[in-house]
Amino acid sequence: MRIDANAVEISDKNGNVARLIFDPATHLPKSLSYDAVSVNGAPPVVQETYSDFRDMSGVQVPFKISLTQNGQRYADVAVSEFKINTGLTAAELQKRP
Repeated sequence: MRIDANAVEISDKNGNVARLIFDPATHLPKSLSYDAVSVNGAPPVVQETYSDFRDMSGVQVPFKISLTQNGQRYADVAVSEFKINTGLTAAELQKRP
């Protein structure tokens, strides 16, 4: 469901909801928020913030991801490598099992 010009909300039949915010300047994903699974108590709200987008085989992917849980930073991810479409051919995709 579109929330506004820069956000969409995605939900499933179990009531899980994720909100994806797009950067209005680049139209790339800026952040993703969702409730994480919790063993005890209320589920923590997790927010992933994406940055340092680079072109990989025609796809823009984030090489830096910051994670917060209930507003507290708990992880910074630095991606060293992405591999996209590494040798899979159209003929292989057309094969049936």
